[in-house]
This record gives sequence, C-alpha cells and structure tokens, in this order.
Amino acid sequence: MQIGIESNIIVLKLTNDEDVFQSIEDAVKKHEVRSGIIIMGIGMLKEFELGYFDPGGYKTKFFSTPYELVSMIGSIAYSKDDEKKFLPHIHCSVADPNNQVFGGHLHKGRVNVVNEITMLRLDEIRLNRVKNKKTNLMELNIEPR
Repeated sequence: MQIGIESNIIVLKLTNDEDVFQSIEDAVKKHEVRSGIIIMGIGMLKEFELGYFDPGGYKTKFFSTPYELVSMIGSIAYSKDDEKKFLPHIHCSVADPNNQVFGGHLHKGRVNVVNEITMLRLDEIRLNRVKNKKTNLMELNIEPR
C-alpha cells in the first residue's frame, strides 16, 4: 500500500491481493482518522461480496472473478460503544467484461491489480455507529467534536 496525504485528503494505492477493508483500516489507524468520507475508489476487485438490504436483512452475492471497480463511496466511523471497533460503510459499483454493472453494499473484497481510493478526514465532525434496535443496523450517528 502507498499512502499520500495533503491537508485532510488521503490517497491510497492498493495492490494485487490486498484486502480492501484491512488496508483502509490500517491507513486510517496509522494516520489517526476517527471520522471520514470515502470520496472515490476505482480499479478492480476480486473475491468480493455485495449486499442489498431489505427489511429482513442483507441479501448477498459473492463474485469470485475480477470485476472493474467503477465507483466506491462511503463513510469511515467507529462504534460509539467500542471506539476501537472500525465500522466503515462502503458501497460500490462494479462492471463485468460485458460492461454490465452491479452495485450495492461492499461486505468484503480483495484488490485485483490495483485500487485507487481517496478519503477525506473530518476534523470538526465525529461520525460513529450506533445499533438501531428497529432495523438491527449499525446506523450513522453524527456529533460535533
């Protein structure tokens, strides 16, 4: 992984076989990012899982072969109850060799060849996640610092 930082912008270059979530977590911990936004991500993914949420929970689909990472966005937060528990919320769109696009909540994934990910560190806003008992989701909670 390569990391570049300018002001509150963090740019990551991930290479083949890196775990996307572990790499993002390593980068934000190394640079003490407590709250942030994933502005964009491009590249390729393999061995990834996308989810679609409905009232009964997530319906997931696993993709073993490489797909083009067309777009990645999300938020960087930790659990309000356990500040060491990293809980990013990432969505992405991927395209197959026929340019058919699939998208949803990214549950896991590995880099195929390369990923370029840009994040914005938030200094004046604290993002954390709190379990909503009605939806059973770890929902975003926004607080001033």
